[in-house]
Amino acid sequence: MKGRSAGEGLSFGVSLVRMMEFAWALIEPEKGRFDFRLFDRAIGILAERGIDVILGTPTATFPAWLLDEGEVLQVSRSGRPRDFGSRRMGCFNSPAYREASRRVALACARHFGGDERVVGWQVDNEIGTEGSDICVCDNCRAAWQAWLERRYGSVGAMNAEWGSLFWGASFSRWDQVPVPRDQVATGFNPGLLLDYARFSSDSAASFVEEQEYGREAPRALRRDGGNPRTPLRVAERGKGEDTDRPPPGQGPGLGRHNRARGREGRGMGVEVVERRTVDGGTVKVVLNHNARSVRALGRRIGPYGWAVIG
Repeated sequence: MKGRSAGEGLSFGVSLVRMMEFAWALIEPEKGRFDFRLFDRAIGILAERGIDVILGTPTATFPAWLLDEGEVLQVSRSGRPRDFGSRRMGCFNSPAYREASRRVALACARHFGGDERVVGWQVDNEIGTEGSDICVCDNCRAAWQAWLERRYGSVGAMNAEWGSLFWGASFSRWDQVPVPRDQVATGFNPGLLLDYARFSSDSAASFVEEQEYGREAPRALRRDGGNPRTPLRVAERGKGEDTDRPPPGQGPGLGRHNRARGREGRGMGVEVVERRTVDGGTVKVVLNHNARSVRALGRRIGPYGWAVIG
């Protein structure tokens, strides 16, 4: 960020700049060593010209050193692991990724939380985009089976809800329930697929909420805000096909930004809701979401097994 660039932006009417959401490797080049000097300078240059800043927690991409901390890369339905260097390559259920994400978000908030030139925070970036809403790695398998046990309480209740008797595909233990990898021929029970979409959405949401509301999260990233000018928390959540939007009335005080892109043939829905602003007023927020999970609710047993209705 140079003064000339900031001045040119101001001449075009720029009054607010968002940055830092892909800067993890810059601000934590080595585990536990943080360097915010670049963004300190950038914020200073912008502030001199009256331009405010929103900072993004930089957890959508991670530095290469995190690969040595444990299993952190996603695995696609085909069983193919993601390689380092792409966006949204981290698994939301990876303990190493989640711990490192909490740590860097905490460091960012501690460093910038009292800076009145920072008017807001974006938590992460484009959750679920580029196919990252679904992962079938071993971390996800363990988390999925635990999620099912919490949801149903007993394997029998799950079998009944899914209609698992069809094809004799009933389960007797939680650890028998697979993650929905691509299959050679017929696919999975739609009850399993719908629940896995719910599980994946919950995984993404909890990843974000650990940064927003975790016990160690400083005031700058929590509902109660930091300094008087930093109450805004915008969570980029719900851009993937299987990543749900938050329930009305939940989430940061001003509102969550939520986008979902349907693939060919997918229905899209648009909802306009009101969110409270920090000064007691209201603001309209547009929530876009697709209808895939609604379509998955219908199921039909036919000569070739499960078929999607609609």
